[in-house]
Amino acid sequence: CEPWLELFIFFLKGEIFEKQLFSLQQIQILLYDPLLSTGALSFFSSGEINEYNEYEEEDENIQHNSISPLKIFEEMKTIHPELCSPISEILTKLAEYNLVTNDLISHLWSLHSVQHSSDLSKFFVIFSSISTTLPVEQIPVLVSKCVNPEKGCETEEWLKFLKTLAENIGKRAIEDDSFSII
Repeated sequence: CEPWLELFIFFLKGEIFEKQLFSLQQIQILLYDPLLSTGALSFFSSGEINEYNEYEEEDENIQHNSISPLKIFEEMKTIHPELCSPISEILTKLAEYNLVTNDLISHLWSLHSVQHSSDLSKFFVIFSSISTTLPVEQIPVLVSKCVNPEKGCETEEWLKFLKTLAENIGKRAIEDDSFSII
């Protein structure tokens, strides 16, 4: 499972949209397949993958960088609307196993200001989905980000998203004031 995930992450870093979409879809399949999910979750929880420079020759003296597999999401500068659904599914599964960090949530939320207004509903699905599985102690971080969009980003789509977020959080047994903040 690990070599496939490393290959998919390699494709995800590329510039070709079709490869990025395919990679995310395959990662999603691996995470949700009952026979493969343990290996996929282990890969994401291990905390590091090898990052190779494509111009380096194989040499035992060369140091290779190890990075977190989740770093790929932290390096995104924008998210194409068609990538939102698989990203949402992947992060929802990873959140269930406490693998989504507050820094990742913050970074992804910061991308709402660069999304086109017609794509916001697809983008917000990422956050409404992870709110269903995110550990309870991280919900206040998610809510504090979501209720404070960038100036000028208070749109009808954002209000609809807040409604969905409140419904999702309201269904969970959370004993803090996250629901009331929304």
